[in-house]
Formats: sequence, structure tokens, C-alpha cells
Amino acid sequence: MKKFLLPIACLFFGSASAQTDSIPKTPFLEVFTSSTCGPCRPGNIRIKELFIDDEDYVNRYVMVKYQMSWPGSGDPYYTTEAGGRRSFYGINSVPAMFINGVAIGNPSNMNTSVYDSEVQKYTGLKITPKLTWSNGGKTLDYNIDLEALRDVPGPANRFWISILERTTVNNVKSNGENSFEYVMKKMIPSAGEFIVGDLPKDTVVNRTGTYTFNGNYRLPSNSSDEIDHAIEHSVENFENLEVVVFVQNIDRSMVNSAWGFDPADETDTYHPMNPNNPLGENYNPDLTGSEDLEELPARLLIPNPANNQVRLSGMEGVELTLINVLGQKIESGVGAIDLSEVNNGLYLVQWTSEGESYSERLIVRH
Repeated sequence: MKKFLLPIACLFFGSASAQTDSIPKTPFLEVFTSSTCGPCRPGNIRIKELFIDDEDYVNRYVMVKYQMSWPGSGDPYYTTEAGGRRSFYGINSVPAMFINGVAIGNPSNMNTSVYDSEVQKYTGLKITPKLTWSNGGKTLDYNIDLEALRDVPGPANRFWISILERTTVNNVKSNGENSFEYVMKKMIPSAGEFIVGDLPKDTVVNRTGTYTFNGNYRLPSNSSDEIDHAIEHSVENFENLEVVVFVQNIDRSMVNSAWGFDPADETDTYHPMNPNNPLGENYNPDLTGSEDLEELPARLLIPNPANNQVRLSGMEGVELTLINVLGQKIESGVGAIDLSEVNNGLYLVQWTSEGESYSERLIVRH
């Protein structure tokens, strides 16, 4: 499977972080849109500006777009499975956007403040979706581990597997858009979910399976002329497919999400050992002491992202050290670090308190 490595500042630190019962939650962005929806065009442009083209954010989230069956004749790439997600959220107009299951509204009005809040949350669930593609990219074999680093309560927890196409162009209709990103093509299973329930600490749920896109490509004339996955497909380029796995409670609260990756290819954009993967294993912060599944540890860098200065909430007199992508010391300060001369990008802030070493990732954005 051909992957597209997008440019991004990344952190690569050779030393492993301490074992922890919390990891950074990957923000999950869901967008409901249509190529027949006029207001959807500025919404998608805004999303592209904020998340797809901005190097501070690219690949630091999971995103899926669901093409809808209205207004008018609807998007040709609408599927009943996309309609299932629409019903799950009770959506009756587009465009609509959700981050971690929370309604954001029209993405045209989107700013990064909500995302910046979500990116600072932590979860006790690690998702490892290992993928193998064959048959010219038409067949997917998946091996997915859900590992509970701590108790993950929720008798109604489910997980979804979504295959999406990173860019499509054939579903152009009336709203002026010429291309579309992160378009959902198939949910596995067709019902769209596996039920996993409560996940006690140290539980590992494994799910394996295979899916093959059948038949030949067909472009539906409109949303009511829906693809029959048993005999045909709407994938424009099989080298452009990605897989998303996410775990969500039926009350819409998001537990965690992840991009799938090829375990045999460390150059895969989303391989945990790829140093260009900002969500990878190489810079997981030390979260020792985290007490809350959804919130940051008590020791917290604020603000984050930061502009001119970053400090440690609730602690004074502690020396902070800023480390760049090469592991080099860039700046330091007692209680705070001056960032006015620091370039935009991802960094690590390290400090020691009561004999224990801590670290946390930091986004600098002027």
C-alpha cells in the first residue's frame, strides 16, 4: 500500500518513557458533508486550512468524512453506512462536525481552540490496528488489539473500523468543490460496529478479519443509486486507502481512535516506530501520576499550544528544559520558558520534581 508522508515537525527521542496507565488521546474528527451542499464547500476549505495544510496539526488526529444523501440528489458516494453514523448523532443538516463525539456545528466557523483542548486529554485505551493489503490493494487483512492500560468502563462500548479514501475527485456535483478528502468508503462490519463492553485493566481484545472490495468501480449517478458492495465498489485509487479504528460508547463519548498501519513497513505514515509519526511510540510523554482518564496529569504545561511563554501550572521554582526534534536543548527557565525566539513546531518540555523526572509534548505556534 502506497503511503503519503506529509511534512510535519516531529519528536524523536531514543529513551523509552516509563510504563503508564494513560496515553494521549487521539482527537477524532468527523465531518458530515455533501458535494451538493453549498455551505459545505467553505466548511471543507476551513477544515483543510486548519488541519490538513497546517504542519502543526497534520497527522495528529483521525478524520473521517461522511458524504450525505442531501440536499437535492445528494453525494454519489453516499452509503447506508454513512447514514448510520448520521442517525447515531441525530443530524438533520449539513455541514456538521464532531470532535470526539461532541457537536462542533458548522466547520466554517471552526477554530482550533476546541481541538487544542481535546488534544490535551488522555485515555486508558491503546488501539493498535495492524493492516496487510493484497490483491492490488483490494483486500484488507486486519489484526486489531484494544489494550486497556487501566479500567475502561462502559458496558455499551463499541468499536468501528472504517476504510476511507484520502482524496476523491469523481463525486464532483454542484457546490464548486473539485476534490474531497478522507471520504468514507466502507465500514466493517456492514452494521458498522463491534460490541466490546467493559474493558478491565490489562484486558486485550483482539479482532482479526478480512475484507475485499468486489467487482469493478462504478460512479453512482446520485445518492439513491447507491453502491452494492457485494458486486461493485466506488474506490477511485486503491493506493489511496486508509483505515481508521475508533472506540466509542453508545452515549457518544469517544474512548480513543487510531490510524491503521502496515506493521512490516516502518516508513508507513502511521507506524508507531516511524519517527515522522507525531502519534508514534517515539515521544509518548511520561504520564506517571495521571489520575483521571479524561484529563491531564496535575502537572500541566499552560498554555499548550503556546506562543510567547509556557509555564507549569501549580508549581513554582521548577527548572523547565525545552528539547527540539533532534533531542537538543533549546531553551530553559525556572517556572517558565521564553518562547519568543523559538520556531513553530513540536517540542518536549522536561522537568524534575521531588526526585521524579517528567516530560510533556508542547506545540509552539506564533
